[in-house]
Amino acid sequence: MAIVRQALGSKERYEINDHTLEETIGEYFNQKNFEEDKIEKYIQKYGDYFAWGGAGNSFWEKLEIGDIVFFGRGSRILFIGKISEIPEKPDEELAKLLWGEDTWSHIYFLDSVINLKNVPIPVSTFNTVADYNKAAFFRGLSIVKGITDDRKFLLK
Repeated sequence: MAIVRQALGSKERYEINDHTLEETIGEYFNQKNFEEDKIEKYIQKYGDYFAWGGAGNSFWEKLEIGDIVFFGRGSRILFIGKISEIPEKPDEELAKLLWGEDTWSHIYFLDSVINLKNVPIPVSTFNTVADYNKAAFFRGLSIVKGITDDRKFLLK
């Protein structure tokens, strides 16, 4: 299991991005008027999962099932999730259905997400535990290397 830092992006992108961490794919698709044949395969396979996507980088290839992801925007951590599924290749079609464009086609799925928007964790607290610069903001996707086994209990 690894600890992962994932930036959420700007507040302006909030409505486009964050909904897939606030509701499952099945819940999202059931609220929208998508053509049944376009979404049925995704509902069957991923309907109970939450999702996040990125443009892809070397870290995406290192993600593993069971990794814990901390999602941050600005100085706050707003969501925490556990990766449960990682497709073998990018999925432009699903990215377009979820976020309106295929930019974030490197998708991973989470079976549980904790929404911390009402009680966010300061990034500085996470950075202290992870042995990062206390003032460092989340940028893109990265795997945390500074959390030793004796500190992991702080994240449970």
